[in-house]
Amino acid sequence: MDLLDLSREPFILFPDGFAVRKHIMQACSKVGFEPRVIYESAHWDLLAEMVAANTGISILPQAICSKITNSSVKTVRLTNPTIPWNLIIIWHKDRYQSYAMREFIRFIQASQI
Repeated sequence: MDLLDLSREPFILFPDGFAVRKHIMQACSKVGFEPRVIYESAHWDLLAEMVAANTGISILPQAICSKITNSSVKTVRLTNPTIPWNLIIIWHKDRYQSYAMREFIRFIQASQI
């Protein structure tokens, strides 16, 4: 689905300060519109319930969409543009890391996921 196709829809989003919101707003701006945000919540399950109640649409990361079980909600992959969602692991450089943590970091670096 193209993001521009959603330009007339009411949006239900995470509030300002959430990285996913920032990415969505930037993507909308790049394709030429500012979304009409009618509701905000920090709780993804409430966003999904608002969509189920036919209040509007939401754009959520795939990891969250896979948790939505309400049969009234249909998920559709956004393909143009794709919105980046990069997760980063950080740690205090002077703190001890367990063997498991060191191996996890090595795994992530090797996998480049």
